[in-house]
Amino acid sequence: MAFGRIAGYEWTIGGTKQVAYWGHDGHIHELSVGSGESWSHKNVTGDLGLAPLSGLWDLAGFDWKAGKSKQIVYRTTDGHFHQLVKRKNQNWQTITSTSFGSVKGTTGSMRISLR
Repeated sequence: MAFGRIAGYEWTIGGTKQVAYWGHDGHIHELSVGSGESWSHKNVTGDLGLAPLSGLWDLAGFDWKAGKSKQIVYRTTDGHFHQLVKRKNQNWQTITSTSFGSVKGTTGSMRISLR
């Protein structure tokens, strides 16, 4: 798991490694590559029809083996957490921030525990 405005992680069930980042256009992007393949680009939040983010505190990307998915979690400057989820052979999905709640008035690195 990596924290910051860029996150690199492996997705074991998908057989890829990826880098998720907050782009200058305000969207969350992902670069991914499988063994012996070329890197590919995905504008994750743009393709989901989400508005560009005007501010971002944290970004984390990780492989969730129990959920058979890869996840990108980010916290916006209003303190809300947002989750992006991708399962093998499915499109990205977004889970609303109310699923996580919010932490207002704090800065610094986020700490999230998913089980």
